[in-house]
Amino acid sequence: MTLSRVRLSCGTVALMLGVVALFTGLGLSPLALVVTGLWFAVSLVQHWMMARRHDVHRLEVLVFASLCFDAVAMTVVIAFIGGVWWCGAMLYAILLVAAASVLPRSRAVAVGAVATTAFGAVLTLQVIGLLPTSGFLHVPSARGSWSASIAAFVLVVVEMFGLGWTQYNLTLLLRQRASRYRALMDTASDLFLVLTHEGRLTHVNRATLAMARCERTAMLRDGIGRLLIDEDVAFFRSRMARALDGEPQSMMLRARAYHGIRWLSCTLAPMHPGIRSSDLLAILRDVTDDRLAADTVRTSEARLRAVFNQAAIAIALLDLDGFFVEVNPAVERLLGYDGVGLIGRRWNAFSPPEDLELTTTMIGSLRAQERQDVTVEQRFVRADGRVLWTMLTISRVDNPTGSAGLIAMLQDITERRALEAQLTWQAFHDPLTNLANRALFRERVDRALCQHDASPGSVAVLFLDLDDFKSVNDSLGHAAGDQLLFEVGRRLLNATRGCDTVARLGGDEFAILIDNVRAAADCVRVAERILLSMQVPVQLDGGDVTVSTSIGIVRDAGGETADDILRNADVAMYNAKQRGKGRHSLFERGMHDKAVERLRLQTELRGAIENNEITLVFQPIVTLEDGRPCGFEALARWSHAEFGPVHPSTFIPLAEETGMIVTLGANILHLACTEAMSWRTPVGQSAAIGISVNLSGRQLEEVSIVQHVRDALERSGLDPARLTLEITESALVHNSDTMRERLYQLKELGVSLAIDDFGTGYSSLSYIQQFPVDVLKIDRSFVEGLGRTSGTDAALARTIIALGASLQLRTVAEGIELEGQRAILRELGCELGQGFLYARPMLAGEVADWLNESRGATRPRASLPTELANRPMPRSVRDTGSMSRISA
Repeated sequence: MTLSRVRLSCGTVALMLGVVALFTGLGLSPLALVVTGLWFAVSLVQHWMMARRHDVHRLEVLVFASLCFDAVAMTVVIAFIGGVWWCGAMLYAILLVAAASVLPRSRAVAVGAVATTAFGAVLTLQVIGLLPTSGFLHVPSARGSWSASIAAFVLVVVEMFGLGWTQYNLTLLLRQRASRYRALMDTASDLFLVLTHEGRLTHVNRATLAMARCERTAMLRDGIGRLLIDEDVAFFRSRMARALDGEPQSMMLRARAYHGIRWLSCTLAPMHPGIRSSDLLAILRDVTDDRLAADTVRTSEARLRAVFNQAAIAIALLDLDGFFVEVNPAVERLLGYDGVGLIGRRWNAFSPPEDLELTTTMIGSLRAQERQDVTVEQRFVRADGRVLWTMLTISRVDNPTGSAGLIAMLQDITERRALEAQLTWQAFHDPLTNLANRALFRERVDRALCQHDASPGSVAVLFLDLDDFKSVNDSLGHAAGDQLLFEVGRRLLNATRGCDTVARLGGDEFAILIDNVRAAADCVRVAERILLSMQVPVQLDGGDVTVSTSIGIVRDAGGETADDILRNADVAMYNAKQRGKGRHSLFERGMHDKAVERLRLQTELRGAIENNEITLVFQPIVTLEDGRPCGFEALARWSHAEFGPVHPSTFIPLAEETGMIVTLGANILHLACTEAMSWRTPVGQSAAIGISVNLSGRQLEEVSIVQHVRDALERSGLDPARLTLEITESALVHNSDTMRERLYQLKELGVSLAIDDFGTGYSSLSYIQQFPVDVLKIDRSFVEGLGRTSGTDAALARTIIALGASLQLRTVAEGIELEGQRAILRELGCELGQGFLYARPMLAGEVADWLNESRGATRPRASLPTELANRPMPRSVRDTGSMSRISA
């Protein structure tokens, strides 16, 4: 039976009893009847309302109000029936109010029900006389009869029965609601704890037990300390007192979990606000992951802030209109302003006026979302007025909230720009002379050819090469050579127009581009002006030097490239150099053909050397006194299958220029030594016949020359004393230190050393003494003039012979063709000679016959000296009579 039905039944029975008492004349007063009727009516309304209530809180309030009303009404009715003083009812009501204010509402209802029942029982017992009366609860007269007493008793019993059923159903309802709430709590992921005001746990949900890793009984026994760490238990209890005062508490707590310490967000509140003894409900949520995420976010933000503030690159935040919102210290250092001077100012306020359009366009495209980011090189004006270049990357940033802004990163590239400009300049200019280099010159020639494509002959190029520049480098040093090149570049600039391009192509090669040429005479005048400027001595650290240059001139013929122009100018320059020093030459088409032929000859020469097609002829060296042979000079010959005999003056310089002379010289050394081993000493002559081989300066520059000579001697078995190595005087001037060292190394092999063409170069006693030479060979140019009216040649020959005698050196005269020349030389004291007067160069097979036919002499034949030595290198290509010798 439901609560409403029980109360309705009880009320109906009470109402019937009241009506019966009224009609049977119990003597009740009309007031008592009215109160009784009202009581029953109100009771019916209350029970009907209680039956419709599902809110436990409101239901408890309604039940407690019903109890109070029932108690007062019952007291009044019984008082009228039994005569009890009204003060008892007042005391009863006061006690109920006090209980409601102290106890929880559910307990106050129970206490009220028990008190009402007890009070009614006391009143009834007093009315029927079973309980003695007292002063306070005095019954002055028992106006009722037994029927009235029975009616009062029935009334009290019915009310007690109704109250009992009400309490029972209320408790049942509360249990149902509590069971429902517990089920919800157990399925929740949050932790729910119910505590008494003393801090004792009365209920925990499954999530709490799972985190604490214990059973429910153990958790309720150990209390909150089973879950929280020790430091947080005391903190939690201190916050309980505040919660009991009616103020809900929020806090962060740390719990012991199976996977470590977990952070819990706790909300603590009283279950019955306003009552100090109320239970407390604690709801805890695991926020460890959220806290870690928040910590991560904070750490990330802190790092980003640190990066922002400490970044070497300047970073600025702007709004979409280009106003500064925030800047890091690098921006302040970069622009020279503090943050106050930048925040709120427009971005383009710090740009040069000529860059305003670029800045405005860039910001506008980002604001209109035409682009998401822009990277440009932009200039800014610092606070001190200095303009600096920056690499600017500015990006649009759209926030989730819908707002947008700009982030700009600036890097100072002022030095980089300057370095790039410097590198660009260096890439197209010669660092020594500051002139254009080959790359820039070629580019400008191409540009000029394109501009004047319709008017051939308007572009001219002068190709220059300094004569004997190597001798300056070798004698005065590379520093002096650099000074000379710089001065030559300066003079070339002074000799040309400002619109002309002067370039150093490398080494001692220069080129000049002349634009808008009207006639070849214009180019010739420029070349002559240059040659004239070179006649003025150049003051160097090592002394004054006069330098000459050979100039090749070429004009475009239409349809040519820059490479074609430079090649033709080089060919013309080579032609000028062949004609002599300090000359210029205009390019002609035949020159190109000669250059092609020369290239072909170079290829053929390489094949001839590889196939051992270079042969030797030998010219005797005899004593001037009696003409007895003492040696031969080996001379190279090349007979080409197509061209026929190629003169040594043609292929020897070619071999030196290409470096093939090293291989060719080694082959000649081996061949000459091998041939010399087959020669027999003439009858009556004690000294063996020697062999002389020329070495070029290019050979002496190679360290391998010493090994080449050693190999030739060892393979042929020739006595080193029979080998004489001839070096031109001009070769000794170049790299004198290296030459001296190389000659001493050769001397240590036991060979003899001779200075060829002596008198044509730097002839000096002190200079010759530096080298370990044994023989001086007088150049044929001095021998040709002997016996003529002029005595100059005789004086020079006498000087050379005297110089040799003073140094205890043998002298050999070259190019003797007349008996008179021989007689003068013999009179001057020259011992040895060679030339057509004695014999022309002969083949190897003819040497033995010539030796056999030579006459004997009464004196022993001279032989070349034999001492050890070592020294540097020269180059020599010479012609004896009509024959040329190889400097091998």
